[in-house]
Amino acid sequence: MSNLTEKLRLLGVNVSKRDLPPVNMTTRPVKSNLLSILNGEYKYNEFGTSFVIENYFAYGSLEKLEIPKPKEKLHSIANWCGDLGIIEHEPDKLVFIDTETSGLAGGTGTYTFLIGAGKFEEHQFNISQFFLHDPAEESAQLYALETFISGCRTVVTYNGKSFDIPLLNTRFITHGWKPIFSELGHIDLLHLARRLWHDRIPSRTLGNIETNVLGIFRTQEDVPGWMIPQIYFDFLQFGDTIQLKNVQYHNMMDVLSLSLLFNYLIDLINDPYSFVTSDEDFLSLAKFHEEIDNIQIAIALYQKCLDMPILPRKRITALDRLAAIYKRQNNLSNAIPLWEEAAQQEHLNAYLELAKYYEHHEHNIFKALQLTNQAIRILERTSNTDLNKIKWLPELEHRQNRLIRLSMQN
Repeated sequence: MSNLTEKLRLLGVNVSKRDLPPVNMTTRPVKSNLLSILNGEYKYNEFGTSFVIENYFAYGSLEKLEIPKPKEKLHSIANWCGDLGIIEHEPDKLVFIDTETSGLAGGTGTYTFLIGAGKFEEHQFNISQFFLHDPAEESAQLYALETFISGCRTVVTYNGKSFDIPLLNTRFITHGWKPIFSELGHIDLLHLARRLWHDRIPSRTLGNIETNVLGIFRTQEDVPGWMIPQIYFDFLQFGDTIQLKNVQYHNMMDVLSLSLLFNYLIDLINDPYSFVTSDEDFLSLAKFHEEIDNIQIAIALYQKCLDMPILPRKRITALDRLAAIYKRQNNLSNAIPLWEEAAQQEHLNAYLELAKYYEHHEHNIFKALQLTNQAIRILERTSNTDLNKIKWLPELEHRQNRLIRLSMQN
């Protein structure tokens, strides 16, 4: 059975709230070693009983665990997210969310059986984890989560836009409640990680980012994500709680890493010269700032790339993008040397831009035609894909034919 609801019914668990008797912990069996294994506590609310594990991390207890950054430093990330409302709130209005679920399919049959939530407090980072010890108590779990994040205005996740938050919203809707995240701002660090480290780090899982960017290594307590749903099913069926400790550690580390990565990214974006750990990151940061119209910062970062020994293909990217900025600023005197250098590396766009320049600004038709002919010869000699020819050849041939006609008129 792929549907969790059907699996739970096979295990004899009621999943319909209508069929539930009033919550009474004296009549409902409690797995006796859950308290000792997870080091949490049962908490009662008007919807039933939730199981909560709380951990507090003092600022400075970990090398990169710091007091939240001033809200002014959130401007670039908020701009990139397209939600400048994020900067209207202090950092203690952020909540960091990560979930462990009964499967990856999503939908109403997927439960968020462990919800990790972290927020900055005055002297510490508070991580509370809400464990679904009994599927019949999901409403109590969700209510406890809602109480915890009350007052928060922005949620920070890692792939939460595609997975965690839609799934949590579905769980609230299933109970007939308004989704608590629908009115919050959202910063999904996965998309930012992809933007910044697409070339340098092949896999941008949070675990790989921890290792390659933050320098964090998890202990042997961790458990692979693919094992987690089965561990929860074993708990429901057999009362096996031993491996739940590993799941709890995995989730806690995800939430903690979110906070560390969040602070690091703010530092990196606002002060790249102090926080870049790999020269390759300067190019990604230049693109990032260009995309959010921090043009002067982007120019400085592209120039930084060109002052360093970087891979030829990345140098061409820096040349091309920096020249495009200068072109938009009508600063062709700065753009031309960049195109000329890129042309020496047989970069087709550089030939095209130089041809346009000589035709329209210098009115040198023969030079423009010479550059266009060179680009076509390079394309025919070096292109080993039809897609590359489809992209470049029509425009180059059209320009070539037009320039030939113009040259014959002169």
